[in-house]
Amino acid sequence: MKFEIFPDYKGRGWIVKRMDIDKYEMHAHLVNAEACRRLVKLIEAGLLPKNTWMQGSCRRILTNDEYQKLKKPKDKYYNSKDRWK
Repeated sequence: MKFEIFPDYKGRGWIVKRMDIDKYEMHAHLVNAEACRRLVKLIEAGLLPKNTWMQGSCRRILTNDEYQKLKKPKDKYYNSKDRWK
């Protein structure tokens, strides 16, 4: 998969566009360039983002089959016994 990150033409945010599939639907709008890079890095690693808004962006960029193959994030474990020492 190949992605391109560029600023929104209205100057309100950034856009991640998928370059290997030439469809208008294969893009997502994000707040800043760092969020775009983070989304691309997670997709390339095969991980599903924890944030529901980023998951929606991920669903927009990928096909249904590719989206289903992403690994869901693990729950964090907090040891309650050692927490108050």
